[in-house]
Amino acid sequence: MLEISKVILDISILVTFLPFGLALFWRKKLTGPMYVLFCFLILVVVAQLISHFTKIYGIKNLPLLHIYTVIEFSWITWFYHIAMPTYLPRKVAVGTIVLFTTAALLNTIYLQPVTQFNTYARTLASIIVITYALIYFYKVISEVQITNLEKDPIFWINTGFLIYFSGSTLLFVFSNFILPFKTSLNIYVWALHAIFNILLYLIQSVGIWVAANNKT
Repeated sequence: MLEISKVILDISILVTFLPFGLALFWRKKLTGPMYVLFCFLILVVVAQLISHFTKIYGIKNLPLLHIYTVIEFSWITWFYHIAMPTYLPRKVAVGTIVLFTTAALLNTIYLQPVTQFNTYARTLASIIVITYALIYFYKVISEVQITNLEKDPIFWINTGFLIYFSGSTLLFVFSNFILPFKTSLNIYVWALHAIFNILLYLIQSVGIWVAANNKT
């Protein structure tokens, strides 16, 4: 079981490169929110490489996670702003990013320093992104402009975000309680997180393929 969990963790790292590779190959066909997603995937790949090499050399990378959380949230917020500007206007998007960044910074300074997993900030980010995803589904249902959802790339990306952040929220909440336990338990828990991660990037890959090959 432990070995299987380690394999899942390795797959989770490798699968990150699938949507990035597809987006890089079809980058000229990606516009609007899909191009924002492409830029976001560049960040994801760079973060994965940094995380991998810091792990190899035994460097603690929790401080980088505090920074990554803010950048990740900002990019996802901007993705949803471009995808549904009426429901998430520019001023609201920018204001949300500023407020979240401030909250994350205060959390790092006063509650969870860079030596700890920033559970409060990541949980807050997850809740907000889940809200974005639900608003997008409401938009699709209320406007009834998309007849074939499977041909809408944003539908796929939104579904991926909803599954990942919904499934990972509890892990973010309890991660500081989990980390002190024995290594095997940590591996099992993060293997579960890795499964949500794999689902996210596989679904994103479908969305990118749809965006690049949609003939309608």
